[in-house]
Amino acid sequence: MKTVSIGNLKAGLDQPLLIIAGPCLIESESLVMNTAESLKRAAENLPIQ
Repeated sequence: MKTVSIGNLKAGLDQPLLIIAGPCLIESESLVMNTAESLKRAAENLPIQ
């Protein structure tokens, strides 16, 4: 698998895990903020971008 650049991020076998996540649509500001906080907490101690 080759390395692919997405803006200033890179995805590939020799790169840290890259996770792109979030809601599929924005139903409310509070939903987006809660999702962002949950993702941030989940990722804090992981070797990801």
